[in-house]
Amino acid sequence: MFRKRYIFLSLILFLLCGCIENDIPYPVMKAEIKAFEVSGQVSSSIDAENRIVTVELDDSVYIGQVRVLRFEVTDGASVSPDISAIIDLSSPMEYTLTTYQDYIWEIRGVQAVTRYIRLNNQIGEALFDADTRMALVTVAASENLSNITVEEMKLGPGGSVITPDPATVHDFSSLTKFTVTYHGNSEEWSVRVIKSAASVVTGDVNAWAKY
Repeated sequence: MFRKRYIFLSLILFLLCGCIENDIPYPVMKAEIKAFEVSGQVSSSIDAENRIVTVELDDSVYIGQVRVLRFEVTDGASVSPDISAIIDLSSPMEYTLTTYQDYIWEIRGVQAVTRYIRLNNQIGEALFDADTRMALVTVAASENLSNITVEEMKLGPGGSVITPDPATVHDFSSLTKFTVTYHGNSEEWSVRVIKSAASVVTGDVNAWAKY
């Protein structure tokens, strides 16, 4: 009789335990990127509030293939997808850091490309519009636009190749086009050379209005 009562009580306790819900909330432990460093970076900043890492890259770095040197997150946090040794920062990359909750982080790469054109008897610095890939250069009024000497020209990141070779191009009497190639990627730039005039080099007149 005692044995039957014991089994009956044990069964009731088992059923009661099965009905108890675990309503204890998970602890909140933020998952953050603590450090991030890549090869060829100029600087790196971490915005923990907005969960954004911004990396400024040197002009000579190929932004499409950047080597990760350091990547540290909150202890115990997992990262998805796994970060590769080489990443493409030409567009923002998104990662999910998980502790008890998920936190989405974004890694952005920025790169300021130094561009210049230096011609014989040039006046002032060349003007560049990266969106339309156009450049405007002013030379002395006495210059013959059909016989211009290019001393230096850089239209893309460090290490890019310009074709045709600017040193072999002398006729800038009309819009002149160059192809800039870098790591298998190509883009076309248009260069316009104009003669100096009072409306271009003095006052508040916009030189691009002459384009």
